[in-house]
Amino acid sequence: MLKETIDKYVTTRRAMGFKFTVQARQLKSFAKFAESRGEVRVRCHTVIEWAGLAVSTAQKRNRLLTVRRFSMTMKSVENKYEVPSRDAFGRYVRVRRLPHIYTPEEIQRLLIAASRLLPVETIRPKTYATIFALMASTGIRISEALALNIDNISEDGLVIQNTKFRKDRLVPLHISTKYALSDYIKYRISYGSGTPALFISNKGTRLPYSTVVTVFLKLMRAIGLRVYNDAGGACLHDLRHTFAVRSLEKCEGNRVAISRHMVALSTYLGHAHISDTYWYLQATTTLLTRISQEQEASYRSSNDD
Repeated sequence: MLKETIDKYVTTRRAMGFKFTVQARQLKSFAKFAESRGEVRVRCHTVIEWAGLAVSTAQKRNRLLTVRRFSMTMKSVENKYEVPSRDAFGRYVRVRRLPHIYTPEEIQRLLIAASRLLPVETIRPKTYATIFALMASTGIRISEALALNIDNISEDGLVIQNTKFRKDRLVPLHISTKYALSDYIKYRISYGSGTPALFISNKGTRLPYSTVVTVFLKLMRAIGLRVYNDAGGACLHDLRHTFAVRSLEKCEGNRVAISRHMVALSTYLGHAHISDTYWYLQATTTLLTRISQEQEASYRSSNDD
């Protein structure tokens, strides 16, 4: 069975140190699709048809490449596996998606909308308002927020465990964030539940990623920041981009101070390399104005000399 072969492949990849979460989900979806047709190995036309069911070209290509890597591995063992062309959906040219940098007013609108979710008098509106606010005020990843347990909250901040790069880190919190999180935790504990998860559903279970994204998109459309059935627009991960940009905007000082700030920001965000942090930055009016002022000051200084 193809499913069993994929399960072994996923287990091997994880044993090598890869989280392999999204890829595992994609491969299992493909296995179900292929086996419904009575296929026990990868066939090019089936991969392309399955991958083509995705919404965007990027998602189609991502699906295709995931199965392609699996099939290349299996072909070294059994030659009957077919390997689809990597350019089946066109030649890939990586284009950086322009992130949406939220204004304080937009974040406030999102949090108000989340706090009004139904049903009222349940933990649902409080959970979503808190999780979005926590992401906006700390820049943590949605996966990190959903993995938090109650005992991950300490006096010193958030203890983020087993992050994207399999490292633990401590995320200090602003005093206002501490108070807000403390209020939520009191309500969360009184609500009960047998799970240690910090953020839970009305059923008392840990919130799944897909559910949070669905609710987020619904709220964004309700407040006018996204268009229905539009694959583009502001996304949940842009809260992390916004945190990085606003942090840099508030950094005062010369180039040395800014360089030190970038190192601290990279550590705070949990990046393996500072170049990963640069990827999160985006030009804003504030940053461009400051750059212009620095260039003008440098020009005047050189002329005075």
